[in-house]
Amino acid sequence: MRCDFYVRKFKYFNTLIFDRRQRAVQDGSSKFLLNLGSGKAYSSYATFDATNQQNGHKFTVEVHAYEGGIFRVKMNEASPLLPRYEVEHALLPELKQGS
Repeated sequence: MRCDFYVRKFKYFNTLIFDRRQRAVQDGSSKFLLNLGSGKAYSSYATFDATNQQNGHKFTVEVHAYEGGIFRVKMNEASPLLPRYEVEHALLPELKQGS
């Protein structure tokens, strides 16, 4: 079987729309404002309120800490019309919550 079949089947990361959109964002030009005063700390994660400055929508930001200096950031609408589907076991099973 030839290898070039697999190369043609998958896109290169730099050609994806997500990558081009992220690279187009300039430093300091985020449309979100994080309210550090709203922070709440729990045993292995912290939550903050964020606001989209363009349309005023409210969001909740969660920062989860794992062992080895690994962090996971989740951002969801503060009051969604429908709850967001959360994929269970999306992280590697050997990742352990930090303390």
